[in-house]
This record gives sequence, structure tokens and C-alpha cells, in this order.
Amino acid sequence: MPNIAFFVDGLTEQLFLDRICRGYTIRRIGLNGNTVSLDAIVKRVSANIIELNNRNYPIIIIIDREKRAETWEQIKDYLECRLRSLFQNLEIMVFVCDIMIENWMLFDTENLIAYIEECSPPELDTINGRSGKKIMKALKKDYHETTDGVSLLFNMRPSIVRLHCPSFNCLFEALSGLECSWLSK
Repeated sequence: MPNIAFFVDGLTEQLFLDRICRGYTIRRIGLNGNTVSLDAIVKRVSANIIELNNRNYPIIIIIDREKRAETWEQIKDYLECRLRSLFQNLEIMVFVCDIMIENWMLFDTENLIAYIEECSPPELDTINGRSGKKIMKALKKDYHETTDGVSLLFNMRPSIVRLHCPSFNCLFEALSGLECSWLSK
């Protein structure tokens, strides 16, 4: 049985994972935003991995692309390459939300409509590359990441989102072998 360690960008992701992955190690990286260098993320995650003292596997990292010039794929590849070179005996998986976690939520339009009254979701082909948080706040003026965001993530149907969002599908396919009732929605 794996003893997964998650490293995530922010509180929304941490609260969500605490809800669906009880018993696993879930830590915030504490560095987010497009001004944070990828090397700084490697350094912070490395320190956390060392602190775990080989008690956890795999190591799963979920971060936002934000407005970085690199694509989500380039960021994923870079971070995985750097971390795997430092920790050759560990299974390390990196997943990058394109642009932020809210973008993933927006792809389940039925969930949005059920959660936000009188919601008119954006066209699916307009979500990637835009600030998901800005779109969410346009749909729900009082949108709050740690309450609304966590609820929307929890009720989101991964089987739907994966069909429309390549960055989420990457996570879905890599983690589909884990026992997780949320992934089977």
C-alpha cells in the first residue's frame, strides 16, 4: 500500500486533498505565483522530501502554471527531471494546472450550474490560458477559494474534466490505479 506524500501550491488544494485522501502526507510548498522560479520550487520540494526521510512514495506534486511563459508540459518535464535527478530512488510525479486549479473546476459545467445559481459557464474552448479564478469570480461574485473552491473540486467529475482538459487528464491517467473514489466519479 503506497504511503503517498502530496506537495501542493495552496490552501485550496491542501484542504481538498485532506478531504479525499485522509491519512496521507499533504504539505503546501509555500511558493506560488508566476514570479517564483522553478528552481526555487525544486529547492523547497527537495527540502520537504528530505524531511520525510524516505517514508513516503510516490511523491506527487501539484502546482499551478500561473502566467509563466512555459507550457504546463514544459514545467512538468523540467520539475520531474530535476527532482528525479536528485532523488533517483523515489517515484516522483508532477502535475501542473493550466493556469490554476480553478481552470480544472470550470470544465465540469454541470457541477458549476448545480453549485452556482443562474450560472452561465464559459465555453469549454475558452478556459485554458485564462485566469480560472477571474472566470470563477465573474460567475460567483463572492467566490472563496477555500470554501467554494474545495466544494467545487470535491463535487467535480474527473471523468468529465479529463475529456476537455489535457493537464487534468495527465493527472487522471497517472493516478487512475490508486484507490480513490473521487477519481472514479
